[in-house]
Amino acid sequence: MSKFFQFEISSIEEAEKAMKNASYAAYVSGTITFLFALIAIFNGGSFYNGWIDSWILIDVVIIFVLGFLVSRRSKPASIILLTYFLLSQISMRLDTGNTGGIIFTLIFLFYYSLGVKGAFYYHKHSLLEEDS
Repeated sequence: MSKFFQFEISSIEEAEKAMKNASYAAYVSGTITFLFALIAIFNGGSFYNGWIDSWILIDVVIIFVLGFLVSRRSKPASIILLTYFLLSQISMRLDTGNTGGIIFTLIFLFYYSLGVKGAFYYHKHSLLEEDS
């Protein structure tokens, strides 16, 4: 399997790259969500079975803040980002009954999971390197 889909993290550099990629994924997700919010605002208030409306701008802020914190090597933020994404996907799919976009969901899950793994690896091994 190529290095692109490598799930094993074995160095501080790989951990930092995983967290950076997770933050980039959050920025992409936040941008897409922002575009959906704009569509909802200009569409008379909501769309996608009423699930997306202007209140989703709060979601955009949360995603961008969490992405920024993950880029700053935050373990809690990486866990919250992954959990927030999972819960929002489950909620949206249950409310709308739509299972479309599963490929994109899996891609974001992959990068957010790597971000969590990278954050834990980084904090565990950066402390070990400081001690030696």
